[in-house]
Amino acid sequence: MNAASRRGRVRGSCAVPCLCSTAGVVDALLTPAEIAERWHVRRARVYQLIRDRALPSVYLGRSVRVPQTAVEAFIAAGGWKRPAADEEHAA
Repeated sequence: MNAASRRGRVRGSCAVPCLCSTAGVVDALLTPAEIAERWHVRRARVYQLIRDRALPSVYLGRSVRVPQTAVEAFIAAGGWKRPAADEEHAA
């Protein structure tokens, strides 16, 4: 019996299956700061998307991380929509 099977894990599996792709490879986790830098927005905007549950995230202790696949899915779905000029001034 090897050490991996004694721990109850198969070698190559991860501890958090929801973050794994179908191939069993762990998805890259990005910080809100990394996402903000890539998108050229403020970190607060990324945290707002996480709070609104528009951008799925996981907590590692007190740190927030967003799976790379969630970022790609968010962009593919159209990202966030800014209100049209008519909607902004209508209020």
